[in-house]
Amino acid sequence: MARTSVVLVLAALTALPVSPSFAAAEKKAKKPAPAPAAASGGTVRVDGKTVTLAHGYLFQAPDAFKASQRNSVVLLVPQPVDKAKLEAAKTLREVLDLTKERVVVELPPDGSGSISICHESFGPGMCYSTGLAAFTWTPGVKEDGHASGRVQSFGGKEETVLETRKLLFDVTFDVKGQKSVAARR
Repeated sequence: MARTSVVLVLAALTALPVSPSFAAAEKKAKKPAPAPAAASGGTVRVDGKTVTLAHGYLFQAPDAFKASQRNSVVLLVPQPVDKAKLEAAKTLREVLDLTKERVVVELPPDGSGSISICHESFGPGMCYSTGLAAFTWTPGVKEDGHASGRVQSFGGKEETVLETRKLLFDVTFDVKGQKSVAARR
């Protein structure tokens, strides 16, 4: 059985205003921010409260334990993320702090993976995280600029996590784009 852990999410990022001429020059120099893609049928329900994941973004970020390894990171959210704030984010933490409720699927090159679910029912700033098990993960495409797959609760049924929370999730994603961040924090 996959090991679970709770992740504390830090305070949200505040963006400083940038002059229009500087922003235009910087925009030309940077790779474009990932374009949102539909997370078809993606839902998460915790203790009866459902969040529909309608937007997805793809990133490349250093692995948490092997800084030289780059992982594909899929961010799935109910509302679109502010494009200017997304472009301004320099670390994975800054990207994730742009939305409170989210699902993050991280896919290292070795075929393993993990899912983190941040939902108001876990408490302010709290997330549920677990590794992807073969019986809950259906990989799709994983190449530069494109990732797809499906991850769901064991047997497609509600499960008890963190001893008291009822969790059900079924997330199918097909996202393109790719913002690369230099660091996790």
